[in-house]
Amino acid sequence: MEWLELNQVDARERYESLLENDFRDSYILSTLTSQSEKKLRYQLTDAYEEIISQINDGINNGKLNYSKKKYYTDCYFGIELFKILRSFKFQLHDASNINIWRYISLYIIPDLVLERHGQKEKYFYSIPNRIWLRTIWWYCMLSMQTQIVDNKKVYAYDKTLKVIQEFNTDYILNIVDRSGSDGFRIQLVREIITQFYERREEIKKYFNNDASISDKEFPRKIMLLNVARLEVYEPMTYDGGIKGYVKDLFDFYLVNS
Repeated sequence: MEWLELNQVDARERYESLLENDFRDSYILSTLTSQSEKKLRYQLTDAYEEIISQINDGINNGKLNYSKKKYYTDCYFGIELFKILRSFKFQLHDASNINIWRYISLYIIPDLVLERHGQKEKYFYSIPNRIWLRTIWWYCMLSMQTQIVDNKKVYAYDKTLKVIQEFNTDYILNIVDRSGSDGFRIQLVREIITQFYERREEIKKYFNNDASISDKEFPRKIMLLNVARLEVYEPMTYDGGIKGYVKDLFDFYLVNS
């Protein structure tokens, strides 16, 4: 699929047009330029409806926490967004293009962005680091777990969801916004996420089991420390490789402090 782009000025015009037309499904469909775009919209909206149903069921039966409903939406839909865009040949270089995210946000599924965030322009197009679809896609990409199937490494979506649903929105902001000044180091950030998950009980204990502090402070400190240490160390050549490098990041606070 050829991914169209939308610059800041055109994005503003599109957003105003959506407001004038009340984000109606019929209006959105009438402005799509190809059958591929319509197919993408149908798949994403169907997936969104399904995950909202799953989340509500999980909350009703006590398996999910009501207070994290919006975060679960980001996680569950982020995984579906990742899978569906991948089936449409969405690549890393596409994900790095903010104008493509503006287009997807304002042409393909603007009504879903509206449902999640209301009429807040920054989540549609105006602030690159806050565009919702971009943020949750990269959060899932950077958190993606893998498994071996038929001697090949493949993405493990269920495992990824199991990991990230233990966290909250503070992790999204810290992971996506503080992953490095030279762009995302995907394997490195994935190891950080893995150790956030594997050492979560140790982290909570360090902060006297006060999750309101540990979930805000620790990921922020780790990501800031990582950015600083990348100026000095190369994780690939660190003692123990990336895993050893990340272990030392965590130990700086959890063991040596």
